[in-house]
Order: sequence, then C-alpha cells, then structure tokens
Amino acid sequence: EWSSFFGLAFDDDRLYRSNGLLNKHAIQMAKDAGAQRFAFISLSYEVAKFLEGPIEGYIDGKRLAESTACELFGTENTIVVGPSFIYGGKRFPTFGKVYRAFV
Repeated sequence: EWSSFFGLAFDDDRLYRSNGLLNKHAIQMAKDAGAQRFAFISLSYEVAKFLEGPIEGYIDGKRLAESTACELFGTENTIVVGPSFIYGGKRFPTFGKVYRAFV
C-alpha cells in the first residue's frame, strides 16, 4: 500500500471524498438547478495509468465524478477535459520550485 507519493503523504479516503463525493454532489446540484450541459476537469488517461497505486483515492474519485456527470447529463451533454497536469502553486510550494526549474 502506498502511503506517500514523491514524499507527499496522502489519505485515499480523503482524496476520494474531495475528488469524488464532493464533485458528485456539485454535479447533482448543477442538474437540480437546471443546467443542461456539464463540463468537468478530470485527468488524462495516461496520467491516471501512471498514478495507479500511489493516489488511488484521487483517481477513483475523478472517475466517480465523470460517471456521475455522464449519468445525469448524458454523454452528448457532458464533456470531460483530461489535462496531463494542473499546477496550483500554493498547495505544494516545494514542488513549484522544482516545476519552475524545468518550465
């Protein structure tokens, strides 16, 4: 079992709740409010395959949200964008220094 990834500790249950269940509720709220279409930022298939194991809760949560959007809005009215990487600098300041060194 993975307890950390690149030195960062993760809690799979927390990752699942924040990336899956929270998004599932947000998607349901959008549907209940009358939204006709839904766009969801997820992660690329390649990144998901790479991260299998280390942060399974994150991946499972994203997949739950994707399937919820498709179920509620239909595949014709749902778009899932899967970027390879999104960096939000304040959450991982050390990683930001490394990332900026390469970009």
